[in-house]
Amino acid sequence: MVRRKAKNKINSIIEEIDNMAEMMHDVLQLSRAKHSEIQLENLPTVNTIQKISENAKITYNSPKSEIIIKECPDVLADKTMMHQVFLNIINNAVKYSSHKEHPKIEIEGFEAGDKIIYRIKDNGIGIPEEEKHKMFKIFNRMDNAKKFKGNGVGLSIVHRIMNRIGGNVEYESSEEGTSFILTFKKP
Repeated sequence: MVRRKAKNKINSIIEEIDNMAEMMHDVLQLSRAKHSEIQLENLPTVNTIQKISENAKITYNSPKSEIIIKECPDVLADKTMMHQVFLNIINNAVKYSSHKEHPKIEIEGFEAGDKIIYRIKDNGIGIPEEEKHKMFKIFNRMDNAKKFKGNGVGLSIVHRIMNRIGGNVEYESSEEGTSFILTFKKP
């Protein structure tokens, strides 16, 4: 009995250390998003999106997540920053829809004048109307997201990166899920 309690306590401590390490990593990414040098170039997105999507299904133990990848036009962006943006948005889409009976994520890009717009849509938990004001603020998590692992840094990173590369991030949300709209410069 004492041994089991000690083991549980050790496991709890290890989990907290892992959480702190993850948070420190995310804060470092946020700092890089703010201060690192930017090299804008014409970047293909399809391979990045496919790899991130497959890894997200493994990371969030959601093999039944249906991820539909449609058109993926090239964007004008910094390679590392573009990867970070898609990583955070796709991971969130998979994570927050993973408890659904039929989790579904749709990813599609299209041209709109001198912009490339990507829409990443999920059928997850959605964002409550009364909490939308804190979406891109660091360390803020929605009340309905508390049962999911996370620290509230990812969307702050996305917001900061999109501003730095001359793009934009917006979202639409309801109880049926969330769509993130990423606007990049057209190459």
